[in-house]
Amino acid sequence: MTDSLQNKNTRIAKNTLALYVRMAITMVVSFFTVRVTLHVLGSEDYGLNNLVASIVMMFSFINGSMGTAVQRFYSVEIGKNQESRLEKVFGVGIFLHLCVAGITLLIGEIFALGFLHMLNIPPERFVAAMVVFQISLFQLILNILNVPYAAMLRAREQFDKLAILDILQAVGRLVILYLLYIISFDKLITLSCLNLCITLGYVGGVVFLARKFKETKFHIDRDKALVKEMTGFISLLLFTVLASLLRDKGIVVLINLFFGLLVNAAYAIANQMMSFASNFAMSFKQAIVPQLVSAYSSGDRRRMEDLIGWGTKITYILLLAVTAPIILDPHFFLDIILVDVPDKAPLFTVLLMVNVNVSSFTYFLYQAVHATGQIKGQQAWMTGLYLLNILLIWVVYKLGADCFAGIYVTIACSAAQCIINMVFARRTFSYNLRHFGSITVRSLLIALLLFAPLFFLRQTMTESWPRFIALSGLAEGILVALSCSLYLSGQERTRVWQYIKGFIKKD
Repeated sequence: MTDSLQNKNTRIAKNTLALYVRMAITMVVSFFTVRVTLHVLGSEDYGLNNLVASIVMMFSFINGSMGTAVQRFYSVEIGKNQESRLEKVFGVGIFLHLCVAGITLLIGEIFALGFLHMLNIPPERFVAAMVVFQISLFQLILNILNVPYAAMLRAREQFDKLAILDILQAVGRLVILYLLYIISFDKLITLSCLNLCITLGYVGGVVFLARKFKETKFHIDRDKALVKEMTGFISLLLFTVLASLLRDKGIVVLINLFFGLLVNAAYAIANQMMSFASNFAMSFKQAIVPQLVSAYSSGDRRRMEDLIGWGTKITYILLLAVTAPIILDPHFFLDIILVDVPDKAPLFTVLLMVNVNVSSFTYFLYQAVHATGQIKGQQAWMTGLYLLNILLIWVVYKLGADCFAGIYVTIACSAAQCIINMVFARRTFSYNLRHFGSITVRSLLIALLLFAPLFFLRQTMTESWPRFIALSGLAEGILVALSCSLYLSGQERTRVWQYIKGFIKKD
């Protein structure tokens, strides 16, 4: 392995370590936050808070495509060693995000005035819902304007700096919990105001750290050619991101309309658990993606394909490591975290854990297609799939299915999403699908060999700490054994060891 390649792998290792330290701390804080917030707000206000937040996030569809595009353009210029263009790309990014912030604010206010009253919200809580909506919308605007700075830090692989900010943000949320107890004013509105303060501090921190790079000095650039190039790429992502948000947040609205706020609360808890699992794997993904895009832009095809295969396997192992104990004993796991577990939360949690494993499987193929810039066909199919997903959920609910049916539909659509990513990886850069098919078959085999005996064992034990510890310990041990014997090649096992050593290697 060359020194340059070794340095890149070491950088991935160190960035991943920083992100996992962040993840470990923020996950513990988040678990505690969910427990206390649900207890302080009560199930109805907790469900209302999740409903309003989900609606506001639906207005971020333009920003979602913008963030992906800006980071991709940064990574491409870095990969080509054309850093002189970074300043221009950043200036155009600022200009476009100012436009996006204005459009988002307009859409949000139109919804607040014309449609918020149509939701299933108790009349006595409507004023609180409106206040929370306005505060959440302002937070979204701040986050939109923050994207060019945060994307630069990620493209520059400054994940340790971002990790520190995330940890400080988690500590701030602990302070919020204390204040919720001592402030007697409306708890839901108080929570929103305090969260706004945390967002202001976080955005200020990101801007401060990003400005150490000379290209991030605030300026607005309207370069027509670059604006056209970036908006062309963004336009291909725009409808996909909108459709994805309609699926993810639309199900929250549909659950509210068909089943009410109590089921909203159960789904919100399960969705929070899924976010923890997704963020666990995302820590590794974030460390890989900038190098994957740079490898393609620099013409290093072998490095890019190597990162796809290796990244897919490690992500799958990491996700199973964190989701398997929860899938095996969901009710006991939630009992540990929460004071009162809503009836439907355990099964929601299991289904969403399954979905995050399926939907994340072809993540690096998706990112590799983005690196080529040839995303028109992929995005068209993805958009159609996301819209079909939410339409089918509405249909099954309308036909009288229970609240879990919508998640079964989403899992099926996530599997279809994997097929789409594989097909377009083959079309855009002639990726060897036979090799990826081998990874897929082995992944399914590992899941079968892992869960089949442990589900049987679970039936022989009563719900308790000994059962949870036994199932969790066996799950991790079996996963390690299967990964080493059936999943990772000898070279990959050596690389994982080098990767672990890179955590502590000195510069």
